[in-house]
Amino acid sequence: MERDRTLALASDPAAEPAIACTLGERDLDGRMAEWRAVAARATARAPIEGGIRLAFDEIDARVLTDLAVREHECCAFLSFAVGIGTGGTTLEITGPAVVRDLIDALA
Repeated sequence: MERDRTLALASDPAAEPAIACTLGERDLDGRMAEWRAVAARATARAPIEGGIRLAFDEIDARVLTDLAVREHECCAFLSFAVGIGTGGTTLEITGPAVVRDLIDALA
């Protein structure tokens, strides 16, 4: 029986991404509207270390994954984790303490 394999990305603290958003100003309003629409579908919110967890009863995890991937492309200092289980779907958003207001705005 083959063991489960996990892909882990090593993080060198000296190489952490800069806290800067590379999304163009023209696209920012649309992106924030996407986040508001997703967050409005959350059935629960809970603080976690370094961020927040949103829980969803009914949402296509691909929607969360797509949005998280696109957000990470412009805000590489944020981390996202999508969880899929029998209790529903979750999205965790974490980042440095100095961007907590941004994390709260996304959620």
